[in-house]
Amino acid sequence: MLFLKESITLAAYEGARMGVGRDRTNGDVSARVREFLDERNIQYTGDPCTFGSPDFSSAETLDNVTLTVSVPCEGNLLIPSVFWGGTDLTASVTLRKEYENLSSN
Repeated sequence: MLFLKESITLAAYEGARMGVGRDRTNGDVSARVREFLDERNIQYTGDPCTFGSPDFSSAETLDNVTLTVSVPCEGNLLIPSVFWGGTDLTASVTLRKEYENLSSN
């Protein structure tokens, strides 16, 4: 369980680091998080990311943006799922947007 919690915390950080750069969107962040989780064989369904307001697509320079990553315990732990079935683990990271996105004129 500690490995899973640490892994989703690192996935959230990796995604947030991707998102704080110029012209980075929520799609870029979600792609990085999924890539990280896939590298560690962590199971998830759909998009494991939720974004605070503002999000990475709309934040201005120095706005705080929060990313939360959630994955199910079931299928990701060696412990029988009867103990953790239906439970998700989550991790959140808040970083400042380094550069606002340029408008596409």
